[in-house]
Amino acid sequence: MRVANDVGLPLHSPAAAVVFTTVLTMGPLSRVDVAERTGLSSAAVTKAVRPLLDAGYLEETPDQRVHVGRPASPLHVRSDAAFFVGVKVTATELIGVVTDLRARIRNVALAAAAPISKDKMARKTMNNK
Repeated sequence: MRVANDVGLPLHSPAAAVVFTTVLTMGPLSRVDVAERTGLSSAAVTKAVRPLLDAGYLEETPDQRVHVGRPASPLHVRSDAAFFVGVKVTATELIGVVTDLRARIRNVALAAAAPISKDKMARKTMNNK
């Protein structure tokens, strides 16, 4: 089963969507932390993480803390894995914004909008039919 999404994320299960959202909003987190916060089993988290790592949406970073047992590799979202474009059109200007996966603004563009009369707009609309 493939979960529909608008970004092209490899979400092959609802668990992958939950894992990605949890790491995005609360990360970096170890797989154990993700399992605890989502209620998913460790196996489900590992299965959901693999395609996200392979596609480059998540990354593992070595845990620098000293502890007993297998070292954790916290997961974090690669903010440059995808970008979003937003455009606001007003009567006087056009505003474009590009953000990354963490909603950080990467670029902004402003342009003055040329006023168009209602009659001219009506003629353009009628000519395009």
